[in-house]
Amino acid sequence: MKILLPIALLLVLFLIITTSCQSSTIPEEFDVDRIGVTVTRTPSSGMVNSYHIEVHNATMNEIHGLSVLLGFYPFNYGSAPKHPDLMFYCKPSTAEVTLESGKSAYYSVVVPNELLREDKINFDDIRVHIIGFNSRVDANHRFEKLGSVEDFAPLITQ
Repeated sequence: MKILLPIALLLVLFLIITTSCQSSTIPEEFDVDRIGVTVTRTPSSGMVNSYHIEVHNATMNEIHGLSVLLGFYPFNYGSAPKHPDLMFYCKPSTAEVTLESGKSAYYSVVVPNELLREDKINFDDIRVHIIGFNSRVDANHRFEKLGSVEDFAPLITQ
């Protein structure tokens, strides 16, 4: 009987140590600021302006249903409002947008020059709006972020 008590205590101690080591595999919190966006404007082809967008997922989570919009302000704003006047939906290069951790997705948008005349729109102040779901698609995992291109500085995972 005296031998069983130390063995039982060692077994309990072993179980406590092994279960505490398993807790280190819990995924980290989702951080929308770890999503990088690069916007490239291609030369105007007369009637349209084209933009190519790369979105890089430097979070530890998979992203689902990612939507990207580009926004532009007219020159007549002294201080820009939170939401741009003109928003354009960017078309993804693939039909379904699921972005794994450490991967990039590509988008494009074509904007007619009649809508965005160079003398009326500030092309140096582009806004990016992203909307999606981290890990799974439900109301508790929805995220969005609106900011300047600089607010979405590209992040590369190590």
